[in-house]
Amino acid sequence: MAGCFATARRHENTPPLENIEIGRVVKLSEPPTQSTSNEV
Repeated sequence: MAGCFATARRHENTPPLENIEIGRVVKLSEPPTQSTSNEV
């Protein structure tokens, strides 16, 4: 979830829904071997 918070902070001016979508894109872009494996 650290990645999501970092992204949310980066886009403070964006609506929450956009933050969630951006977080998903970041997770999908990152390899499954990274911290994403812990969340999944």
